[in-house]
Amino acid sequence: MLPTAAMPLADPLLSLVDTAAVGRCCPTASLAALAPNIQVFTFWSYLLSGLNAAALREVSARLAEGDGDGADRLASASLALAGGVGLVAGGITLAAGRALLAATGVADPSLVTAGLGYLRARAAGTPLVLTAAVCQALLLARGDTASPLAWAGVQVAANVAGDALLVWWAGAGLTGAALATVAAQALGTAGLLRAVCAGGAGRGVPTWAGLRQTFRPFDLATGGVGGASAATGGGGGASAASPASTLFRTVAPITAVYALKMAAYWTIQGAAACLPTTLLAAHMPVFAAWNLAAFALTPLEAAALRFCVKEPGTDRRRAAALARVVLFRCGGVLGLAGGLLAAFSAACCGGLFSPSPALWPLMRGLAPQAGLATMACAADVAATGVLVASGRPRTVVASMAGALAAVVAFRVLVISTAPVGPARLGLVWWALVLFFVVRAAGSVGGLWVGGLLGGRGSGACV
Repeated sequence: MLPTAAMPLADPLLSLVDTAAVGRCCPTASLAALAPNIQVFTFWSYLLSGLNAAALREVSARLAEGDGDGADRLASASLALAGGVGLVAGGITLAAGRALLAATGVADPSLVTAGLGYLRARAAGTPLVLTAAVCQALLLARGDTASPLAWAGVQVAANVAGDALLVWWAGAGLTGAALATVAAQALGTAGLLRAVCAGGAGRGVPTWAGLRQTFRPFDLATGGVGGASAATGGGGGASAASPASTLFRTVAPITAVYALKMAAYWTIQGAAACLPTTLLAAHMPVFAAWNLAAFALTPLEAAALRFCVKEPGTDRRRAAALARVVLFRCGGVLGLAGGLLAAFSAACCGGLFSPSPALWPLMRGLAPQAGLATMACAADVAATGVLVASGRPRTVVASMAGALAAVVAFRVLVISTAPVGPARLGLVWWALVLFFVVRAAGSVGGLWVGGLLGGRGSGACV
């Protein structure tokens, strides 16, 4: 499970490298201008990540059933959709860049103008990000964790080199940081695509024929989806669902969850964007470090999606045991480690992100909230993965909706009434803590009600 941490970490690591490079080599206003940009790209990253989760779940299920042909078709469809959806998202970002940055609620209009070059350059990398995420999911579905780990390292190294060349040496500022990131993403995506295609037929490998058949249903009587008939809704001799529709059925509830999550993040980040430039500049590095720690917890979700699927011999007891291990053992260790990392970054690494001593005490004041939010996030991510894998996404949606309502109420009733200053910045981060505490309570409670913690109920992987 630990090597799979590299899968979601590549993008937040690139953002963290950009933050450090811009903070050290550019004015404070440039560091503040990164905040609305990161908010926009985090929005796309979360909203579109349902596709790679669906690819992981569906391809894993086909491989477990021994349906190599179905796995190849779904792999082809997931990559075709990743490229197409990524192009649409990138086009929207390019066309409505200024409006998107303004919609983050940033108080200083000059920060929108300053960050526009960064946004336009990074928008070109949106299809690369989504394609790379799907490639990572396909590799994990067949048990290859080494390739995502290796190529995540290559991306980060390339981005560090690019930032050193374009930001530090050439003085290209925010735009140079974005170009370095896109170049690193292109390199990593090319390597991951090569690793996926080298797997051999029947192991979730995309083919040209599969790409062309993304939206076409298959006749099971003539060698269509094969063992995937039950999952795709087909029957003997009947027309099965297309690979795209199979993926969309899994993507829809997951996307609903991520849409609610992004609405909550937008509410929290919007409260930060309304702050003066100095406070926003202090918020940005802490959020980038926290975002990295939060993404490092996604192996908990990936483990549930990979192993808690329909397999011969899987029963309720095994599903419940997996839930307990992932949630309480691995989740406890990773949550504690991530919380300490986030708190340490806020408390002790101010000089790494900015040479301005005025920002350092502001960052230190956010350390407790960053640590607590990460620990609560670990419990929620683990429980959410088991719930989605067990076919209970409605519980996750309900938990997320409750957390969003709590955050909106907290912003309206508490943050908006506080005086502008460091105290309000601290309240923004307490809203983040509240979000994850409510989410964790709802998702863990859903596991308990469903019998996945106490041995009651019908279980999941049956």
